[in-house]
This record gives sequence, C-alpha cells and structure tokens, in this order.
Amino acid sequence: MTSPTIPKITRCRWSSDDDADRFSVENPATGKVITEVQGGGADQMNAAVESAHQAFDGDWRWRDRTERAGLLLSCADALEEHADELADLLSLENGKPVVDARENDVRFLIGVFRFFGSIIDKLPSGDFHDTGSIYSATVLEPFGVVGAIIPFNWPPIHTGGKIAQFMPDLLARAGFRSRHDLRAGFRKL
Repeated sequence: MTSPTIPKITRCRWSSDDDADRFSVENPATGKVITEVQGGGADQMNAAVESAHQAFDGDWRWRDRTERAGLLLSCADALEEHADELADLLSLENGKPVVDARENDVRFLIGVFRFFGSIIDKLPSGDFHDTGSIYSATVLEPFGVVGAIIPFNWPPIHTGGKIAQFMPDLLARAGFRSRHDLRAGFRKL
C-alpha cells in the first residue's frame, strides 16, 4: 500500500468554522488519526441544499439523458484511473486489506457508475397506456435534490449506489466531497 497524501484537516466547501463540528478519522488497525474532518452544522447543510437546488434547476434537470449517461461514464473512467488511491484510502479508514478494498469495494463502485451510465439513455420515457376509459402516462425526469444517508461500512459502495443513480454532476457542483468517496472522480469532472 502506498501512503496517500492526506491533509491534517479535511475541509470542503460546506465545512463550518466551529471546532464542535470537527471529528477524527482513525485507522482502526493502528488507532492513529488519519485526518480531522471539519464537518458542518445546520447553516452549512442548508446552504449546500440551496446550492444543490440552484444547480438542479439551472443546469442538471435540462440535460438530456445521453449527456447524463456520458457524465456517469466519465465518473467511472476517473474513478478507475484513481482506483488504487481510493483502495489505499479505504484500507486506511476501514482497516480492510487493500486487495479487498480494490477488488470488491472500488471495483463495485466503478461498476455502479458504468451500469447507470449504460442504461440511463435506454430507459423508456413517455410510456402511454390507453385502456379506453383510463389513460395514463409515465414521464421520467430528474426528481430534484435528495438527501442520502451513508452508513460507515462500505462507504464507496453505498455512496456510489446512491449518487450514480441520481445526480453526480449536481453533487459535484454543490461541493460534496467526503473523505474519499468519489473524490478523485468528481475532482476530475
């Protein structure tokens, strides 16, 4: 395993300045602090949600499915390009062997983006049913901003499973970046 460069304090656009919002990320194998994450409070969360709404209404909802598919596949390519780095970070944070992180978690993460990128422009839209007295239509379109809770175990798998099927571009524009989940992929896009 290589030693990835990790800042002493990990911040993102939505980090607060309040020390009470800071928490440590430890390597469970050694107990050593990997980084301190400067989290956020209610004000930062509300600002992030507002920014996500603006990005959705101003950009993402108007992109066609082919363009969205291309963005998802670009995410998969970028993640694959940084797969070893992501596996090293995951191993440090979760204590699992690097090989398991690379061949299971990171591989699955890349696959999730490839899967949704490959089907998004093939899903039916405008499915019409006319049974005489009843007429119904289904139109698939972006829903809007969603909140997704990510459990501590298998963060790349859970994060990728939620983001890939929703709005990767929107989250990137809104400044979402966890300790390692999709960091390399979103930074490149």
